[in-house]
Amino acid sequence: MFQFTPLAVCAVLAFVPPCEAQDAAPGKDAVIAHLEAVKNALAAWDAAVEAGEQTVTPDDLAEVKLAGSALGEGLEALQARVASNAASASTAPSKGEQVEQVEWVEQWSRALLRTDQPAEFESALDAIGKALGGDDARQAWAAMRALAAAHEVSIDRARFRSDLVRWLEKGSGETCTAAAYALIPDREPDDLARVQALWPNDDPAVARSLSHLLMVFGNGKIDGRSEDIILELLNQHGGLLREALRGLWGAELSAAVQSRLVQLETEALASGDRSTRHDVVYFALSTLPNKNTDVVDRLIEAVTDPDPNNSGRALWGLGYGIEEPSDRRHVADVLIDIHNTRVSPQLRHDTRRLVERYGTPEQVDQLN
Repeated sequence: MFQFTPLAVCAVLAFVPPCEAQDAAPGKDAVIAHLEAVKNALAAWDAAVEAGEQTVTPDDLAEVKLAGSALGEGLEALQARVASNAASASTAPSKGEQVEQVEWVEQWSRALLRTDQPAEFESALDAIGKALGGDDARQAWAAMRALAAAHEVSIDRARFRSDLVRWLEKGSGETCTAAAYALIPDREPDDLARVQALWPNDDPAVARSLSHLLMVFGNGKIDGRSEDIILELLNQHGGLLREALRGLWGAELSAAVQSRLVQLETEALASGDRSTRHDVVYFALSTLPNKNTDVVDRLIEAVTDPDPNNSGRALWGLGYGIEEPSDRRHVADVLIDIHNTRVSPQLRHDTRRLVERYGTPEQVDQLN
């Protein structure tokens, strides 16, 4: 006869009933069935103890309570998620409100760019200041987008700074990221910590923009807390991973981040995931200003890719950011063979140029 011991009850607590679809998450019915199984297991164990068939110690009860506490935590997390989703749904702008937001952006941006019309220019600045100083997130978002669009225009941005910082720290999703972009022309060293504080964040709008914001506010360098965040962002998939990679364009990356990029590229190549491989090569590996040996090796591998989008980009990336003499000689060796076996005038020109830049006199002499 099966014995309902503390271990057995804990096992029931940890059991998740199989779903009808292999990859589907358990729904309400599965969770209820799970809880019913837990209730039955506890009742059977209690009956066995009452009949003298088993004994129970305080340690046994503590073990079961510890396993059961996860249920309460899980329900609290689910309740918070439902409340958050409801709040997001209730505050999401309608289609008409979205159109109105776009109209505000266009109106204010156009006025800021028309510096030859001082009255319109000043009127737009006043309207933007009023929007940022209020509590209407829609108007504030439009004001931030207008300021970001006019990032090259000479504006007394200090008048908006405190409100932009407020929205960056207290806003959510697209509002806080819009505040960060509006702050870029007038950014200060302390602003990097404010951007880092956006993570972790469940809002996709933050995840899509964060790697680029960290790069910009870090003045082109990813290190410290920014490095930790980037490594987490690179664990995403699909469009979010693509945006994380896109944001790293031209960033100076640590050895740890470069190693993760190399891992992503090699895994994508092995699995046949051409889209991810292209994104890693195009947005990240090829653009690094401080390529390490592993990155150089992956770009060398990509130079012979049949897809010209990868091979051409890899060759372009090998044109800068390589300082190690041994890496330079290695690049020259590979490109000598490509130069001497190809007929494309442009390809022969590009490979010759790099061999002459990186190679020894003896290597240059091998070009035909």
